Amino acid sequence: MEQNGWEEMTPEEKKRQLYENQKRLLDDFLKHGAITRAQYDKSLGDLTGKMGMTGSTIQIAEERLSAEEYIGFLKRTDLGSQYPKERFAERIEKLVRNVSVSLTARNGDGLLVGVLFGLTDYCYWLFVTDLGVDRNYERRGIATRLMRTAHKAAGGEKDIAVYLVANENAVPFYQKLGMQFSDDVMQYNHIDWTEWTVE
Repeated sequence: MEQNGWEEMTPEEKKRQLYENQKRLLDDFLKHGAITRAQYDKSLGDLTGKMGMTGSTIQIAEERLSAEEYIGFLKRTDLGSQYPKERFAERIEKLVRNVSVSLTARNGDGLLVGVLFGLTDYCYWLFVTDLGVDRNYERRGIATRLMRTAHKAAGGEKDIAVYLVANENAVPFYQKLGMQFSDDVMQYNHIDWTEWTVE
């Protein structure tokens, strides 16, 4: 690893990198017969516990994603069909760079399992533009945690009203969070929109 890259990492990124390096080493030891499966399991358990990277623990963090990682994530979620095909890659690059709220959920191995993007003025409103969870991690409370974290990051429920456009399958989830349909939202939409799914 280049020293310059290491210096630019946050403490959490450094911890994740060290954990991944140690896990890879254990994987290699097991693969080449240097340790038994029981030794591997004990060593990985100790490493995971001591570094606070338990696989069952999902970490929510404010984090900017690369367009590539987000596109890879879209393929594992139901968000992959919510974007128009027109200039997709270019627009996703702008999206991940410019949203004012960018939250991620990662498992203990660092895998991206949830994302929330939003726009806010930090005074009155938060518009959630994207909320998705990896299909293999649904119904574990990740989306709820992302919504609560975003609301708090934008200024909290006493100051911030939350708006979003809900997929009809997600309406029951948002209603459980206390959201209601609004009559005061208008739109101006003349963009080209070819439906497709990211694959």
